[in-house]
Amino acid sequence: MDAPYIKQTAAKVVDELMKALMAQAEHIKAEVGLQWVCGYEPEGAGVRAVLKYGRVALEVWWRQVYTNVMEDVALECTEYNGPVLLRSENRVAFYEPRKLAQRKYFPTLNMAREMRWIDKSKPEQLMSNDDVVEKVMEQFLSLVDRVDRGKSPAINY
Repeated sequence: MDAPYIKQTAAKVVDELMKALMAQAEHIKAEVGLQWVCGYEPEGAGVRAVLKYGRVALEVWWRQVYTNVMEDVALECTEYNGPVLLRSENRVAFYEPRKLAQRKYFPTLNMAREMRWIDKSKPEQLMSNDDVVEKVMEQFLSLVDRVDRGKSPAINY
């Protein structure tokens, strides 16, 4: 994949995914009435989103080191027990949050050369942005549920 393709296709798909994720998070937040915070911003050549609820967070990071290279890239969805901050918050974390779990989605092309996503545990299943947004929200809601049920470990400073 070359730089123009990455800029016109991959970057656009990832941006659309992040916008859809934020819209879905806001929709569920309004429907259910839970108090969580979400946002996203550019991070290096990639994009990073954070969904926070109380003392836990889900970081959704499209880690792309170089704008013209798609090797070794993934959408990393990492659960943390502790604060995860966006640069735009202009705050400083006093300690590193503890990583609880991580899922990764990798970019691939379908037969029409459209970007799709795969989970390496099910490589035959191509997922659209909407599918990935649904999976990420399920992961976040599971994290929220564990916190509400007291099943998330205490923070050790």
